Amino acid sequence: MNPSDTDEHDTQLLQAAAAPRRTSIAEIFQWRSLKTRVTLLTLSVFVIGIWLSAFYASQTLRIDMQRQLGEQQFATVSLVAADINDELGDRLKALEAVAGGTRPSLLGNPAALQKLLEDRLTLLGLFSGGVIVYRLDGTAIADSTPAAGRVGINYMDIDTVAAALKDGKATIGKPLMGKKLKTPVFGMTAPIRDDQGKVVGALAGVVNLGKPNFLDKITQSRYGKTGGYLLISPMDRLIVTATDKSRIMETLPAAGLSPPLDRFINGYEGSDVFVNPVGKKVLASTKGLPVAGWYLAAILPTEEAFAPIHELQRRLLLAAILLTLLSGGLIWWILRRQLAPMLATMNTLAALSKTGQIPPPLPIIRQDEIGDLIGGFNGLLEAMGQRASALRESEEHYRAVAMSAKSAIVTIDRAGNIAGWNPAAANMFGYSEDEITGKPLALIVPERFHHRHEAGMQRRLADAALPLGGKTVEVSGSRRDGSEFPLELSIARWTSGEETFFTGIMADISERKLTEAQLSKLALAVEQSPESIIITNVTAEIEYVNDAFVEATGYSREEVVGKNPRILQSGRTPPETYASMWHALSRGHPWKGEFHNKRKDGSEYIEFAIITPLLQADGAVSHYVAVKEDITEKKR
Repeated sequence: MNPSDTDEHDTQLLQAAAAPRRTSIAEIFQWRSLKTRVTLLTLSVFVIGIWLSAFYASQTLRIDMQRQLGEQQFATVSLVAADINDELGDRLKALEAVAGGTRPSLLGNPAALQKLLEDRLTLLGLFSGGVIVYRLDGTAIADSTPAAGRVGINYMDIDTVAAALKDGKATIGKPLMGKKLKTPVFGMTAPIRDDQGKVVGALAGVVNLGKPNFLDKITQSRYGKTGGYLLISPMDRLIVTATDKSRIMETLPAAGLSPPLDRFINGYEGSDVFVNPVGKKVLASTKGLPVAGWYLAAILPTEEAFAPIHELQRRLLLAAILLTLLSGGLIWWILRRQLAPMLATMNTLAALSKTGQIPPPLPIIRQDEIGDLIGGFNGLLEAMGQRASALRESEEHYRAVAMSAKSAIVTIDRAGNIAGWNPAAANMFGYSEDEITGKPLALIVPERFHHRHEAGMQRRLADAALPLGGKTVEVSGSRRDGSEFPLELSIARWTSGEETFFTGIMADISERKLTEAQLSKLALAVEQSPESIIITNVTAEIEYVNDAFVEATGYSREEVVGKNPRILQSGRTPPETYASMWHALSRGHPWKGEFHNKRKDGSEYIEFAIITPLLQADGAVSHYVAVKEDITEKKR
């Protein structure tokens, strides 16, 4: 059968499938337009009206109920928040009053301080975790509860203690795990000043969240039957205390994961519905506590809050479903009659698709919307033909790219045999494409890795979710002469019909591995050097220090990286030294000299430094490297 006979046969098939029944002129005039026939479906408007009415009623009731419940909940949380805010303010004022009345001379007499604390019964009653006095360096020197063992411990790492001693501010700290109490606590700290107003110590009150305290009105209260309260520190994204005690000191999700939660943390006061961090949808209302910078949240699960509206929605849904089923049956029967020609055309297309060829244009039997649809499909058939042509061109382009690529490109079938091999692969492994095609991939894998290679092939065949571009891994390859070398491999899985193939892109990384090994040795030498080594960028920001620097200065890497080396200055190095240094460095010359510097603990030392600028290929300075030696003892 020649092609013209086949086309004629296909056309006859389509015409026979799409031929309409004989109708009168009146029927043609009445049913010519699909829009006219769809007028019989006006019953669907009734169904849509029912669903829209049900949806509108339920949503309106839900919005009204949410607004009213939110207003009531916000009023409740505002009252509780005001009470807690007053409690916090009273305690902070009491602490400031005692700190203001504490004579600086008592800081040198721990016994007198201890007696002073024990006599302040009113103050002790405000703090369930005790009251502590700190020296200027943050060390506890008196404790109202000596059995806690906190005397002699340094608390400068606690935010509220540091704020009082360094900045002279009375603050309320974030909740944390007590160093000695081993329970969740938070503290309030007020500075102790001398007669000139200089901070000489600090007085802190600790609230033990594991013992009865003034916040029990939160932990022992529920909102509704299943709701409760949360006291949150927004700056730390941390729950201070809660009705559910298991959530005390729980860390809230990071910014960006929950926009409604971020809005509350950023200071919004009001009500909203969202999914909380434990995965439950809740109605939440919040009110700020200005004294501590915290906020109080009242939480009520929506299952309880909107239980009445849920029951009404279920009833509306049942009624809408029954009406939909009734009208849907009628609509289906009408559409089945009206769309019969289009269904016949679809069946014909399904039969023609089994030939594996793009079918010829379909005949348009009737000039209505269905006719327009078939016309649009004919345009799609034309586009498919053009796409098939473009696909062939793309395949030829891909082959040209593969043949000219510098990386080795290998195609493997599901049996593990090589099905394709570009010139770069031939140069890399020493086999021509004719020699290697049909051979197992294991031929270019070192023998000791054959078992691992077979296991990897089985995993990839079983992994249907392997992406188009696999991750890059390092493997070993074997050349024709038996020599081994490191490879960087990226493998992807693809199918052609029912066949599965893998394409691997390989790059020889022998030189890179050698360079990495050399750099590793250099880094080890720098890290283990007994002299302090600092590397800064051209703006004098520290990018690297070695262990010897950390040991010599007392600063950790985290404390100095990103800072200027002037943090070491003691003020005793002559200005001429710095001028000489920058005069040499700005011209790309190394400089050597001495600095009088200061360690983190304040002790001074003398060091001899050699600073060298690192020059790029164009002569521009990219970094400065300083090698320093402590010569204090030599000077003595």
